[in-house]
Amino acid sequence: MNPHLETVRLAADRLTLHLEFSDGVSFALPSLYLRIFSPSAETGAASGRDPALLLVPDRPVRIADIEPVGHYALRLVFDDGHASGLYAYDFLRELGETRAERWARYEQRVALAQSRPGTDGEGPP
Repeated sequence: MNPHLETVRLAADRLTLHLEFSDGVSFALPSLYLRIFSPSAETGAASGRDPALLLVPDRPVRIADIEPVGHYALRLVFDDGHASGLYAYDFLRELGETRAERWARYEQRVALAQSRPGTDGEGPP
């Protein structure tokens, strides 16, 4: 049996989602990371692909609301209006376990995009 999500806590500043699973494994996932790797159809992140959109916000992206969906997922509502991703508990765990690798690939994509003509040259998120 897979470990199940036991505790979900949003930091007071709404910039970090703390998750704890029944096997004691826990993760603190930044809201920007969760927004970038949203499992919505528009990003494709849930299918294991890198996100289709490069998001380099000019301000912090906060989690505005967390809505439970049955006993299997959370809908995260972000203050930039994005609310279409359903984060299955298994996917949240995967995001925690693969955070370093996913984030490194994303930073590489941002750096590559910003090195091309017509970009603003700002650093990665």
